[in-house]
Amino acid sequence: MPLRDSLALALIMISKGIVDIGSYSVMYDKQVISDALFCYLTIMIVSVASIVPILVKRFYDPSRKYLCSQKRTILNSKLNQELRMLGCVHVPGHVNSIINLMHTLCPTKESSISLDVLHLVKLSG
Repeated sequence: MPLRDSLALALIMISKGIVDIGSYSVMYDKQVISDALFCYLTIMIVSVASIVPILVKRFYDPSRKYLCSQKRTILNSKLNQELRMLGCVHVPGHVNSIINLMHTLCPTKESSISLDVLHLVKLSG
């Protein structure tokens, strides 16, 4: 991801003002934070909320295409470049399918395969 796009995304992610004001208001009502701290935090939220849109407009250009999604196919890869794959394992039977796929692709030293395996676990609670 280009640096300018990642900076714009980071600025958007840190400017969640209404959620912060709500949580600070609840903490202020329960007297967890003092008057001065609540005032300081509210001023910081307002200042961040006023600066972030200006910076996002500066860093992000919507007319530009996403560079990281262009020409990322096997057809456009270089001749001796490694093939990068992601395998997801949810149940033990998926491991055999991934191994069979690896044997089918016949990797060599000239055209190697990089396999990243993701173990999916259902979270409870």
